[in-house]
Amino acid sequence: MNTFEADRWIRSSENDLAMALTLREDHFYDGCAFHAQQASEKALKGLLYALDELPWGHSCFILMRQIAELLSGVVTPELIEASHRIDEHYLPSRYPDALPEGISAELYDRDLADGAIEDAKMILQFVQEQMK
Repeated sequence: MNTFEADRWIRSSENDLAMALTLREDHFYDGCAFHAQQASEKALKGLLYALDELPWGHSCFILMRQIAELLSGVVTPELIEASHRIDEHYLPSRYPDALPEGISAELYDRDLADGAIEDAKMILQFVQEQMK
């Protein structure tokens, strides 16, 4: 178990979630969604490091499926769905050309931000429980 690397990634995940919460309160909903996605990705990578795996890529859905294969029966359908939803924010919350028109600051709203935060909280809580 690579607890050193796992701990670094999970602490960074917690920091990203704190940034997401701050950005939501300041009405920067696109930034909030991006940092929620980053929190999820980093948490999942931290758990994979703890499981002596070398995580690769940015898809929370793929990372969660990898964890599901390693921890049989632990990953719920709700976690799979949350990891799939949070992936939807990876590109459009950051890059204008990922959207058909406008920019993410004009298109993201509080509902999208709240959904991203709830998914990130669920994923981070799952990872923290697995680390006990």
